[in-house]
Amino acid sequence: MLAFDYMQNLLPALATALLMSLLSLVGYASLTWKKTNTAFVQHIIVAFAAGALLGNAFFHLLPEAIERSSNALSWTLAGIMTFFILDSMIWIYHSHAGRHLHEEEHDHTKIKPVGYLNLIGDTIHNFTDGIAVMSAFLINPAFGFNTAIAICLHEIPQELGDFGILLSSGFSKKKALWLNVLVSLSMFVGVIGTWLASSYVTSLTNWTIPLAAGFMIYMACTNLFSEIKEEPKISTRLLQTFIMFIGLGIMWLTAGME
Repeated sequence: MLAFDYMQNLLPALATALLMSLLSLVGYASLTWKKTNTAFVQHIIVAFAAGALLGNAFFHLLPEAIERSSNALSWTLAGIMTFFILDSMIWIYHSHAGRHLHEEEHDHTKIKPVGYLNLIGDTIHNFTDGIAVMSAFLINPAFGFNTAIAICLHEIPQELGDFGILLSSGFSKKKALWLNVLVSLSMFVGVIGTWLASSYVTSLTNWTIPLAAGFMIYMACTNLFSEIKEEPKISTRLLQTFIMFIGLGIMWLTAGME
């Protein structure tokens, strides 16, 4: 019976990882959309994802983490700083690659370095998504599904951007599609690795849950908020702010159902 309960945590997490991996196809599908439609979808989903990520962190993960461990806030801060360092390292190399792009513009057979760096960054990001999802499912299914929803919403605009970067870096549409799919599989490594570790490390979720909360807070307050505040149209920004509060509200309501 214990083994069955143990597997019950893994199976929905793997199903969620599969769904999230399929989101890597969104970038390819967007080639058939009008640019105005793509921009509108990104505006709405970015705002909703920001609210959902913050809501999941503050209404779901952090209260559970604080109840489980007195060091929860310290681990949350560690999560924020860890993802800041990883993000900064990727951007440093991204900028370094960008300074040399003009040297390769004359040779269309070469792939620009920024494309490879984007793949590395996306691999790390998907791996941490897997850790966050599996950690939440180890608590209970409700936590898992709420975390999955928040991360899926964030994945859609990210996949649209990633696909565009790969195309502009010199990859063909077909190669960009398969590389995006391949990179998304690192999520399964995070899911399965966390599941296996949970049987050997006592109270693993006491660390991974606040780390996941820190990751969500960082992603919402840096990557997503920056897109919203840089929107030039006041009407669009107001709409995004409204949508963001809807995302927060939904996560607040679902917290009362757990």
